[in-house]
Amino acid sequence: MSERWFQVLSYWQDVEFRHSLTFPFLIGALRDPAGATLGYEGKGFSELQQLVKSMQSHQASDHILHVYRCSDRDKLVVTRVAAEHGPSYGRPIPPSGGGRAVLFASHEGSGGGGTTADALISAIWSECADAVDQGRFSCRGKIFQEFDANELKFIHAALA
Repeated sequence: MSERWFQVLSYWQDVEFRHSLTFPFLIGALRDPAGATLGYEGKGFSELQQLVKSMQSHQASDHILHVYRCSDRDKLVVTRVAAEHGPSYGRPIPPSGGGRAVLFASHEGSGGGGTTADALISAIWSECADAVDQGRFSCRGKIFQEFDANELKFIHAALA
């Protein structure tokens, strides 16, 4: 998977001045066309795996990616944070081949000495599988819903 997810996240933060995105939002944004379900039946889990693995292998020296539970949405989200090191309360998820971790998780399943990409994927999928399978990629009011016209416009602008 290309880093189109990073384009969407960066646009969200730098242009829309927002903080984080849910994983279903990113999955839906990366489909062709955005928000599509036709032709994607049963592919959501593998899309999530590819997305997290791409984040895990993302290389950067000026920022990290932080997965946490958003208190406003009550969902796991990802944000880009300008930092060289992860938060002290976050657990690193280093690239599978070794190297500097850019992806960090701080949610209820990431305690102990660390976490793995597979554990993170499992935690995310357990809360969003139905939403992704049903094409409800946007979280509004703590409920996953279909993309609205403004969100589709934002996605197209972010990926232009």
